[in-house]
Amino acid sequence: MAFTKEVRVYIERLTETTVQLISDGNVDPSAEEIAEAHFPEHGLVGEITESVRKRLDHIKKQIEIDYPQTGTLVLVNQKYYRLYRKRGVETDTEALECLPHNGDGNMMFGIRRCSRDDRIWKADVRRNQKTGAGKVRKTGDRVLLAHGHGDASDEDAAAILRESLVLSQPTNVEKAQQLLSGRKEIGQGEEE
Repeated sequence: MAFTKEVRVYIERLTETTVQLISDGNVDPSAEEIAEAHFPEHGLVGEITESVRKRLDHIKKQIEIDYPQTGTLVLVNQKYYRLYRKRGVETDTEALECLPHNGDGNMMFGIRRCSRDDRIWKADVRRNQKTGAGKVRKTGDRVLLAHGHGDASDEDAAAILRESLVLSQPTNVEKAQQLLSGRKEIGQGEEE
């Protein structure tokens, strides 16, 4: 999505405010808290909150790019703040309930800095993984079906399948292979 210069600057400033809130100990600032911190003298926090809420995904991405030391982040919905913020989540089902969904009124409402083996982060990653893996599988099945009907040549079908395999690999394949093989990294335990 292309933004005007003014909107880009606005997102950058909101990003700085959010990073400061997290650095100050608020590991899960809501859109309202970000709006209040960014516009401390403004009386229309409700209207501003909606503006911030609509940009949370862009703020999160900007933090991941410009402030990676902030850590792993996940977007959370209003239910997280109402039910789980103070007591935490205890099950995978509760973790899934904290994630925003498109189109069902369960919108993103804040950004959460994840802890080690965070259930909400794992629920988010698994949901994305299932969606992505399903699309890769469906593409592969469509290619094989077209090939079986004679509508895709061996070369084209093989090229599409290879590309799907390459695209589904993590950027750092070597690190992924290390994790899958159970080897520890230098700095993560014993020296190799």
